[in-house]
Amino acid sequence: MAIFRPDANPETDCLDGILRMTDSDLSWSTIRTGVLGDIIGADALSSSELRIESDASQDKWYWLTRGVVGFNTVSIPNDITILSATLSLYGVVKRDHLGITPNINIYSTTLTNNTDISPTDADLLTNYQAFGNTAFSTAISYASWDATGWNNFVLNQNGIDYISKTGVTNFGIRNANYDVAGIEPAWTANEEAYLTWWAAEYLDGIYAPKLTVNYTTSTLTAGNFAVVETRLHYVSADSVERYIPGIIIGDAVNAVGNVAVVEERIQYVGATSSKERYWLGTLIGDAINPAGSIAVVENRMQYVDTSNKERYIKGVPV
Repeated sequence: MAIFRPDANPETDCLDGILRMTDSDLSWSTIRTGVLGDIIGADALSSSELRIESDASQDKWYWLTRGVVGFNTVSIPNDITILSATLSLYGVVKRDHLGITPNINIYSTTLTNNTDISPTDADLLTNYQAFGNTAFSTAISYASWDATGWNNFVLNQNGIDYISKTGVTNFGIRNANYDVAGIEPAWTANEEAYLTWWAAEYLDGIYAPKLTVNYTTSTLTAGNFAVVETRLHYVSADSVERYIPGIIIGDAVNAVGNVAVVEERIQYVGATSSKERYWLGTLIGDAINPAGSIAVVENRMQYVDTSNKERYIKGVPV
């Protein structure tokens, strides 16, 4: 397991902060896209926030804030499998004077500079428009947001796959039910709704955002197979671990943990489930191995079916 946190200002590798679109009489579409108005960036505040604020004019908006948090995840070994990851924010306060119950979720984002959220005005616009729309976790509702404790976003597979093993991983923090959805909130003049969390600058970072990554290192020697977390793992001759995701197909016919070739598929039964999983073989040509045998050739798992045709299942480096 590894825990990562952003740097406090002045940053050396990564940051946390906010990007805020603000101006008078902005439509909801305009304030979301950032095509008009002023964009403000801040990465030295003691807290960060999501904020939606209305203007005095009917159905016009004054303020929309999004959060950014970066983690230098380069220390994660390239040859490991990430089993799970959680992004945690320590809540400070929440207010909903608009009566719109905004929620919050985690998304992708990029920065033009990983240690400066606002080098130039052009960078501010680029950064504000860089937030993704694919949810990396389950949104936390306004009611469930803990304003005095940790709020934990368990990352889904998209979020796990997004984590970089070669540099900084930047996450975007957005309101999901209005900002991401593109749905205009119910308007009330000069009111606001927000959720806030502590930043790396507060109290020497003891409540700073954190990314907790659980992973497993390879314990296999070259050429060996193992079933780990419903995936078939093996280590190639160059000691790179590869895997093939398993697909659930039904009840077990093999003993738990066994691997077998059945009907052009490699099958096994998970250790914690009676469900059988399989990897579908692809026909590649005449056999060079005895029927029913399994071998690893050029990073592919190969076997021979009863018709003496060789099939393969390609491994994915992890």
